[in-house]
Amino acid sequence: MSRRRRRTARSTGRALSGGLGTAVAEPGHHLPPGARRALCAGVLAFYTANAAISLRYGDPAGSVLGWYLPSLLLVLGAVVPASVLLPAWGAVGVAAAVVLALTTLAKHRVRRRAAASAG
Repeated sequence: MSRRRRRTARSTGRALSGGLGTAVAEPGHHLPPGARRALCAGVLAFYTANAAISLRYGDPAGSVLGWYLPSLLLVLGAVVPASVLLPAWGAVGVAAAVVLALTTLAKHRVRRRAAASAG
């Protein structure tokens, strides 16, 4: 792993862990503004860093945008409102569901691309 990639992974992890740490400490309360920003920015930074790395290593822009744009929409459309409206456990649950949905989308795209090239 390159030095830049390790640095990006550490900063993304720190942002996400700040939000998660607060959520674990008081799961029944609403997240404070800083923890909301940390949770949302951590998830978004993870996908933004992966998009930049994918483009850097030669993945086609269309392929990267196929999973990066949904990540932007899901973070802004689901994680941000959940972090404001739901208690901490609900916000973390929505963030986890977004990550799961995006992982499923990525796997589906890989399988579809493999099937198209094989047949």
